[in-house]
Amino acid sequence: TAVTDPNWDKIGVFRRVWKEILAVHPRTRDYFPANRLDDIEHDETVSMLLDKIMALNLDSNDTLGQLYEARFNADPMTRKDLGQFFTPLPLRQLMVQMVQPKPGESVYDPAMGTGGLLISALDYMRQHGPVDADTIRHTFGGREIEVDTYQLAATNMLIHMGFTPDDVRLGDSIRAPTTNTYDIVVA
Repeated sequence: TAVTDPNWDKIGVFRRVWKEILAVHPRTRDYFPANRLDDIEHDETVSMLLDKIMALNLDSNDTLGQLYEARFNADPMTRKDLGQFFTPLPLRQLMVQMVQPKPGESVYDPAMGTGGLLISALDYMRQHGPVDADTIRHTFGGREIEVDTYQLAATNMLIHMGFTPDDVRLGDSIRAPTTNTYDIVVA
């Protein structure tokens, strides 16, 4: 009911929800620069953003995930600022169709960028059988060396998967390779 009241305390609710998220998922704190998410400079900006989000018909994680990916894939300045190439969706889908990951197979991306290949692999698996959260948590892995891009990847995975898999981390795959073994490696 508070959401339908035009005078509801959006910023207060936002901060309380953020604290609850951190209580349940403390690793989420790693996705954002220190003291940045709950240090809101302009409350009216967050309020306007929340209004726009609430006006959307977000019937599934898929819809929100597609919006999120479209935002940073469509903006050439985002790609330029991050200094990276993001694999377009049709190419990701082609790559995943070529390796045909099956539910239960593990997938690793040593240069995951925003996590698009991992998400495409998960989408493919979901089309070919049931995939539970525990399987996702333990069978997907990736590394990204750039902090900003890692934050995008982690957020992208939170939207598509509901969490970030255990072996998705900020790091350098060359200097500190994973010690886990994987069935499929994509890059």
